[in-house]
Amino acid sequence: MGWGPTQKLAKSQHTKMCKLAGPQQREIGSPIPTNNASWRGPNIEKLGHQFQQTMQVGVGHR
Repeated sequence: MGWGPTQKLAKSQHTKMCKLAGPQQREIGSPIPTNNASWRGPNIEKLGHQFQQTMQVGVGHR
């Protein structure tokens, strides 16, 4: 029942996470894969499944 608002949050978090991923990886300087399965944040755990779907859809449109 509560999937509507969750999807909106997932898209917002997806955008924020993508923007944050670049600078963090450069600062760390270690080879970190950019796939969501490797760097699950604290808020992504609940949205992990939807986040993966969002990533797959984004890749498919390219």
